[in-house]
Amino acid sequence: MDGKTLTASKGLNVGVDGAITNSLTIWAQSDGEGMGALTTTDSSAGAGIGGNDGQGGGTVTVNGGAVTATGHYGAGIGGGYEGAGG
Repeated sequence: MDGKTLTASKGLNVGVDGAITNSLTIWAQSDGEGMGALTTTDSSAGAGIGGNDGQGGGTVTVNGGAVTATGHYGAGIGGGYEGAGG
């Protein structure tokens, strides 16, 4: 939806779990009043978008919008603490 924002205060788990690789695709307008925004923060050992503690990151595709992802011990986008990037 154009011009909408989403804030995920506990991150978005898009990790690798055994033989399953989770994925996330983000579609949003890239500029102007219709630009969408996603803000994620993980305050534990997971990535802002990606794997949890010790978990690798899955596949993340961003097609526009403003994305701000912050991990505490994990990556902003990618693996959690001691997890592979993805």
